[in-house]
Amino acid sequence: MKNKRALGNLGEKKALEYLRNLGYDILAVNFYSQRGEIDIIAEDKGTLSFVEVKTRTGKKFGDPEESITLKKRERIVRTALYYLHSRGWPRLSCRFDVLTVKIDPKTGDTEFNLTRDAFQLEGDTYRYVG
Repeated sequence: MKNKRALGNLGEKKALEYLRNLGYDILAVNFYSQRGEIDIIAEDKGTLSFVEVKTRTGKKFGDPEESITLKKRERIVRTALYYLHSRGWPRLSCRFDVLTVKIDPKTGDTEFNLTRDAFQLEGDTYRYVG
């Protein structure tokens, strides 16, 4: 797939379907604030999950997980805290998941890898687990 944005959109569409099949209740898609963006916000068995989706067609740019830098994780956490605060929700049980989507450009075959609790909040900070 030549267009990076089109690939990302396709990956997110496939990710939504995958998460729904796992029983996630999707609450928001592409949530934006001045603090950043979260690809998917969902509930999974009573836990609020902020999901970062990374899509690739090969290893030319490395594994998808490698692109989730410290700066990116910080933006996701700040955006998640804003999301919770803007809805007047107390600190709920939440986690940060990473879902990688690998799409074969020739066959369209898709491979998913979901890492639950890839990184976690500790107070108003977080620690990287994965």
